[in-house]
Amino acid sequence: MVDLHMELVIRLLLLVLVVLLVCQGYVTVEEIHNSVGDVIRIDGIRDEIFKDYNNLYKIESIESGNDSQINVSSASTIFAEYPFIGTKDIVGVNTNGLTNVSAAVLSDVTAYLVSESIGITSITYDNNSGIASVTSTNSHGLLVGNNIKIGGLPSDVLNGDFTVESVLSVKNFTLNVGSGSTVVNPTGGGTIYIKGIAAQADSIDFNDESSSARLVPTYAGITSSLSAGLTDPTLNTLTVQCVGHGMGCW
Repeated sequence: MVDLHMELVIRLLLLVLVVLLVCQGYVTVEEIHNSVGDVIRIDGIRDEIFKDYNNLYKIESIESGNDSQINVSSASTIFAEYPFIGTKDIVGVNTNGLTNVSAAVLSDVTAYLVSESIGITSITYDNNSGIASVTSTNSHGLLVGNNIKIGGLPSDVLNGDFTVESVLSVKNFTLNVGSGSTVVNPTGGGTIYIKGIAAQADSIDFNDESSSARLVPTYAGITSSLSAGLTDPTLNTLTVQCVGHGMGCW
């Protein structure tokens, strides 16, 4: 019995060896996702002077060979808030970080990927109604009630934090900017920032708890888009565009 058992073990090992030798696999890397254009959120800087650094940032570039540093641009201008003095330009910043902030203040800082940045093709603002109509360069994925930040537009009226008023299509939506006396010419070229884990202007309801604007999706660097907006409540078939690069459809 022992001899038979050993013979079976040897046969199995030989079979595994043959499979390993014959069934070799090859991986072809077509592209490396470096997250350029993605948005990160930084939270937890517990210093009143430098609290503006708790912000959203778009990754602009990553230096080759440097695995611990990225180059970013902030969603809004960062200032220092000094007691009894007020707002001043940030000082004490170099390639080593915030030289005026102690390690204890930075001990609770977190940073995480939020989403892709969304470019703006055009934005038209009606100062009488206070509504701005936005056309994005790519699918925005927003819901009514989502709280977003816009930056990089020529007019400060349209830069800031806003709530999505309505969704017209996968690339069109409106914002409640608020009425005012300032007339803003149609423009474009700014960036829409998804805020990630943040308060949303929507209520919890049993009927839409699985699709509410209060839900915050987790971004993993791979996204795709539906071929059309979900406007028909009886629709039971969804078509998703393939992400390409040999990874299949998600």
